[in-house]
Amino acid sequence: MSEFCLKHIEEAWKVKTNLANKLFDKGCFDQALTGYTESLARAEVLNQHRESCKSYGIPFVQVFIISCNNLSNTYSELGLYQEADRMLKRSICYIAHLLSLKKKKLDEYIELQKELGRAILYYKEFLKHSGKVKIEALWLDDIVQEYLGKM
Repeated sequence: MSEFCLKHIEEAWKVKTNLANKLFDKGCFDQALTGYTESLARAEVLNQHRESCKSYGIPFVQVFIISCNNLSNTYSELGLYQEADRMLKRSICYIAHLLSLKKKKLDEYIELQKELGRAILYYKEFLKHSGKVKIEALWLDDIVQEYLGKM
């Protein structure tokens, strides 16, 4: 995909995310959910062109993670905790997948490890607040061991 198209998609993501942020701040969670869902669709398109995004300076990893976190926060506000949980897991699994592809590029691997660490901490906070810590946190152990060592 051309640089122009990818930059246009990134800009559309920013516009939709900013509008959804304003709706979220006003407490219009259903409308914010629609905006964040549309933002995630743009993030998914960017991720289909990772190498091009890298060469054009588009932060596709952060765009995807922000989209997942925004959706998770909105689902939580709507009381849809399973959906919120699913989005946070999706973010963690996405980063773990990228890490599995990047073992030969040390600088990218280290940056992805940092993102994964942040995503896991964010997920653990969600689990504490939703009361699911003992049940759901166990699946994280394998990811932490493989990509982060002991956390």
